[in-house]
Amino acid sequence: MSECGWIDLLYGDESRVSLQPCVPYAWQFKGEEIFMPSTQGQGLNCFALLSRANECRFETTTRNIDGALSWSSWKSCLSR
Repeated sequence: MSECGWIDLLYGDESRVSLQPCVPYAWQFKGEEIFMPSTQGQGLNCFALLSRANECRFETTTRNIDGALSWSSWKSCLSR
């Protein structure tokens, strides 16, 4: 349907970027101690819509992305 131009098919995704890494496991040699320095700080959340024609529409926020924010982000991205 999207190839015929009947609908605009968009794929939605969200992601968070922060200075506090999440590394659940890592490879290391026996006796070797590894670490990843981190800093406390506010993260940045991004909600994006990507079309099949590789057009990207996105919103960024420092708030948590929940159902209400996702819906408002959808509407905001689609209005562009």
